[in-house]
Amino acid sequence: MIWDSYPIEKDGRTHHVAWRVDLFEGAPDRTRPVRIDVILTLNAPDGDGLPDDAENAQLKELREALEYDIIEACDARYALRVTGGGRQVHTFYAPKAKGFFRKKRTPDLAVAAAKALAEEFPSHPARVEHAEDEEWQRFLDAFPSTDPMQWFADARMVGQLAQAGDDLSGPREVAHWILFPDESAREQGAEAASAEGFEVLERFPVEDAPEHGFALTVRRVEPSVELMVLHPAVLTLAKIAEGLGGVHHRWEVAPSAHAPAAAAGDDDEAASALAGLGAPKDAMSAGRSTNALGALGGMANAASRVDEERS
Repeated sequence: MIWDSYPIEKDGRTHHVAWRVDLFEGAPDRTRPVRIDVILTLNAPDGDGLPDDAENAQLKELREALEYDIIEACDARYALRVTGGGRQVHTFYAPKAKGFFRKKRTPDLAVAAAKALAEEFPSHPARVEHAEDEEWQRFLDAFPSTDPMQWFADARMVGQLAQAGDDLSGPREVAHWILFPDESAREQGAEAASAEGFEVLERFPVEDAPEHGFALTVRRVEPSVELMVLHPAVLTLAKIAEGLGGVHHRWEVAPSAHAPAAAAGDDDEAASALAGLGAPKDAMSAGRSTNALGALGGMANAASRVDEERS
């Protein structure tokens, strides 16, 4: 299982969402049209309705048991977990029935499994709700972006930075390369990017991309290069580009002060990616190259992120 965890604001309070990344490409799985929600009430929620460390440890243990028992009982897929508002909701998708000769309704099987777990975990009795959700709307609506493919690309690149030892926190300049079909579109794009707080760095031709032969580089200081901060900035520029017939090609960030020293070939690799665009030498940053277009293979390329226990 590959999970992504992120905070959201709901009703003025912080909730933590854990979302099953590796189910995305196959969703909705219409062989499992029944949504089963297992709801746990928190015993000692904080001001945001989140568990403290001690209760969180209990919930982790319960979650592992719940995951095994519901999947085993219902042939289900564990897809989503939302913690906040004084409760934790585990969402599974299951077929309508299970069994060969004596088929049983999966919601009934889930209720039985939850009751059995209540004996093992009396501090957190579970309540089970179910509904028809053939399109997996609950799962898909919880996705953290309006552009899944770009999100996966950005997640992969941020994950590579983290794996290389980069400190993602703290303000950092992020540069973006945007390609346009003509000079007029590029100028409109530069004006729109400036209005969003981006500094225009350079304009240059792209000789081997006739459909998008007019490149623009911009940059802006972001509060951090964590995914939930960086991705909205990318979407802002992608929307500008697409509205003018262009594309957001890539973003790049210089290594943090605490990142390990780059290997001798790293700068050349970053420069060669730009050279492929026909960029002049003075447009080539020595920062870490993050070619988002190269990561658009989807879920299989997404970086596995730590499943935060508080989610």
